Amino acid sequence: MSLTLVGVSTGDPRSVTTQSGVVAGVFDALERLEVRVVRVDASVGGLRKVVCTASCPSLSRDAWRHRLHRGSCATSARTGILKRQLVNVPRIDAVLLVRNTYRPLDQPYMPFLDTTLTLVRREWPPHVPWTARTLQRLIETERVYLRAAMHIFVVGERVAQSVADYGIPSSRITVVGGGANWPVADTTEVGRSDPIALLVGRDFERKGGALLLEAFESARAEIPDARLRIVGDAPSHVPAGVEVLGNITDRDRLRSVYRSARVCVLPARFEPYGLVLTEAMSQGVPCVGTDVGAIGEIIEDGTTGAIIASGDVEGLTRALSRYLGDVSLAERHGEAARQRVATQLTWDHVAQRIVASATRALNIPDARTTLHSRTGSSRTHV
Repeated sequence: MSLTLVGVSTGDPRSVTTQSGVVAGVFDALERLEVRVVRVDASVGGLRKVVCTASCPSLSRDAWRHRLHRGSCATSARTGILKRQLVNVPRIDAVLLVRNTYRPLDQPYMPFLDTTLTLVRREWPPHVPWTARTLQRLIETERVYLRAAMHIFVVGERVAQSVADYGIPSSRITVVGGGANWPVADTTEVGRSDPIALLVGRDFERKGGALLLEAFESARAEIPDARLRIVGDAPSHVPAGVEVLGNITDRDRLRSVYRSARVCVLPARFEPYGLVLTEAMSQGVPCVGTDVGAIGEIIEDGTTGAIIASGDVEGLTRALSRYLGDVSLAERHGEAARQRVATQLTWDHVAQRIVASATRALNIPDARTTLHSRTGSSRTHV
């Protein structure tokens, strides 16, 4: 018996840019497992979007965006759009919903989450721009949605605990991790003779950009030819040695930027997972990250990179100096990082974990779960 999943996203479910590449990464990998994936875009548009936009005014663009996409109006509208599309799918084993919250469905459904509202409220309040009363109502909506799910997939242990706090048994929660949005490099043959550190990501404040600039200045005092490249947003004035590349949408160019770095840095203050780390590691680049979210589940401290405490400028300075000043260390840890992604942290591994848990939940013992791809990736769990 084959497995049929309706894969739901907000945005083009075939685009590699939708939701940071998670949607295409998961759905493509499921199809390589010979899972039938019916892709559905539940985006709210047209008059519905106008109505929802009018219901959540805000002077702040970020606050408006969060209110719009996670508010009650958009949640109800998304669910209505999805339900109308599900009528046209003749046979459904389950619905796999990536990231956004919906109302409970009539069909068996399985959310794929990178965070919850309760987790964001505790760890990064700027992403919850609602009154206490409204936020509590939205959290209750999320709780009802998750408790009615057949199974829930999450990127890391911290999210799993947050879901469990909603009264959901651990047997219905599976940590599946994340993947890299391009193939793992065959080798780490690209030379990294220049001491270049790299930060990739939007939302400069949340990614710990200010902390990194401070640490980089101190590290550059020891290593005068050190450079820092920033992909994404950054302040208009940056220290000497810092190059702001802006947003890079060309995947080949971005991959080249990763491969030119000696170390990738993500000193995040809040980060649900950290896909940029798997991207860098897949190209043989060691990583430095903070002890937030699932970063510690991606980086093996002292083997594929370094984990520092959130906000620890001195610790970040030491880690930067260590990798920027020692190319052989960067190469050893970079190769270990590449191997870790190849054996544990690809979208194929994520898909295997999803299929294994989904078939158990659906009681489909003879569904195909063997990876049919050229990667030959193992089934090792995160």
